[in-house]
Amino acid sequence: MIPKYDSRGNLPPGVHQASWKEIQDRYGYNNERQQLLTGLKAALDNLKMAGCKKAYLNGSFITNKEVPGDYDLCWEPKGVDDSLIDPLFILTRYVLPPRKEQKDKYLGEIMITLSNPAVFDMLNYFQLDDRTGDVKGIISIELDELS
Repeated sequence: MIPKYDSRGNLPPGVHQASWKEIQDRYGYNNERQQLLTGLKAALDNLKMAGCKKAYLNGSFITNKEVPGDYDLCWEPKGVDDSLIDPLFILTRYVLPPRKEQKDKYLGEIMITLSNPAVFDMLNYFQLDDRTGDVKGIISIELDELS
């Protein structure tokens, strides 16, 4: 279940599990957001087809911002078949994400969670408000449940 926003318009701290239907119901309330959901679903479908089990949704899309510019997504690589995944996602394993190309195709930025959090911990980074440095919540999506 997706909790209510805090006083800053963010989700409260933590990783909040949500189904695709909950995400659609909560965040698809205008045309701009529905377009972003279409891109997000295409990205999630590709990740699921390649064997990804879990992804995390972040960014202004999961805040109370009326018209976010995009969404941020990171995914867990365990069990993913590189030959089945969109090459735009594979590049994120080795270099900075090709953000413009990702946004053109999927309307958001898609990154990988690293297997070595000592280098950079994307999940902890996702849980910080980059405007204030405050801790905030993100959404976890189990891709096996995605239809």
